[in-house]
Amino acid sequence: MFSETRYALNGDLRIAYRTSREGPRDIVFIPTWFSNCEVLPELPSVQGWAEAMTSLGRVIFLDLSGTGASDSFMSGALPTLEQWADSIIAVLDDLGSREAVLLAGVGAVATGALFAATHPSRTAGLVVLEGFADPTAERTDGLDSEELIAAIVSMWGTGELQHVWNPDMPWNEEIRAGWARHDRLAASPGTAAVMMTLAGELDATTVLPTRRASMNNSHPTNAPSTPPESGK
Repeated sequence: MFSETRYALNGDLRIAYRTSREGPRDIVFIPTWFSNCEVLPELPSVQGWAEAMTSLGRVIFLDLSGTGASDSFMSGALPTLEQWADSIIAVLDDLGSREAVLLAGVGAVATGALFAATHPSRTAGLVVLEGFADPTAERTDGLDSEELIAAIVSMWGTGELQHVWNPDMPWNEEIRAGWARHDRLAASPGTAAVMMTLAGELDATTVLPTRRASMNNSHPTNAPSTPPESGK
């Protein structure tokens, strides 16, 4: 269903990506903080959704620089929002794609918004999945950002994090083990902590008004990690 992992050049960095067969449009899934495109499309929790999405167009999974199968930063410096947005351009150029619909997950809104604002001719639309624009907004569940990151890191690599984030999803040992493996291949616990701190500082509120592409935000009411009010 999906291609072998390929690499596109973003400056000196190689960006890993996989695609489905060609379709009427290109759809880029911008991952939530971390991903591993070698594993993600085949996870039992994702496979059905990914296959359904291929009926709408060519689906592209990529790993942003610093995570998954993509290059890390040689100097040890943290990636920037601009470099993440450029990762998408690198993949589209490698595929010879003129434009794409962007699907931005939790924590990826700023990346998608910056891409849409700076590359309007290559953005067919922006769809946000359980996203938030301002990560510094006060939470109503009593958790502060440091407590949230500490809780996530304590569960990293066990698979249990997905069950906390998606309490209504089907759950068994096979599903847990699949997510555990994905998380370990996407980032180490230390990298996860650093990248979540970085993502928690990415404010999209100033970028979103400058985009030209249409935007839709789909936000479930029972999302524990991102309360519905954060998506407004």
